[in-house]
Amino acid sequence: MDLVATIITNHFKAFPDLWSGTVEEQLPYLKKFASHPQGLLTIVQIDDTFAGMLTSIPLSSNVYVMGAAHAQLLSHNLDPTKYFYYAEGAILPQFRRNGLLKEMFAAQEELMCAWGFEYVSFLSTFRPPNHPLRPAGYEDKDPMWSYFGFKKTDIKVRYHWPTIQLDETIKEDENESIFWHKELFTDSLGTERS
Repeated sequence: MDLVATIITNHFKAFPDLWSGTVEEQLPYLKKFASHPQGLLTIVQIDDTFAGMLTSIPLSSNVYVMGAAHAQLLSHNLDPTKYFYYAEGAILPQFRRNGLLKEMFAAQEELMCAWGFEYVSFLSTFRPPNHPLRPAGYEDKDPMWSYFGFKKTDIKVRYHWPTIQLDETIKEDENESIFWHKELFTDSLGTERS
């Protein structure tokens, strides 16, 4: 669990999240996932080397990040109990672009379907194109999410977290996240629900 918390912490320090949290802060959050009967954690190892991980949980769970998203779905006449939620995912740079994320999605979504969920979702942190901490050559992730079948919605959720600033100081900022979702399929071949 410590390794997973370390990977997640480092991942979220980077743009666009710019979260300045610690492993110690991440561990209790992960333990809530681990204790949930439908909390999922997929870890991929290649030649005994950690390559990537993905967590997910029902959106109607009581993990703190879910509350605001839950309320926003209700305000848009969507049923949170039909949704699963991808929380954290990370693949180490040397293992990217070789299908690992697709495999992790497929494995978890098979279980989501078996449990009767109809949609899976996630939140992506929004930063404007001219953000001063946007790295040179940064590739926007929207095309990748669309490739995996997700649709960007107009649902926005705001959270406060300790955010890395241009001068490397930390400030408690309000950060905007955009809600993405897709309909789940009943099998790995993409057969839609009837």
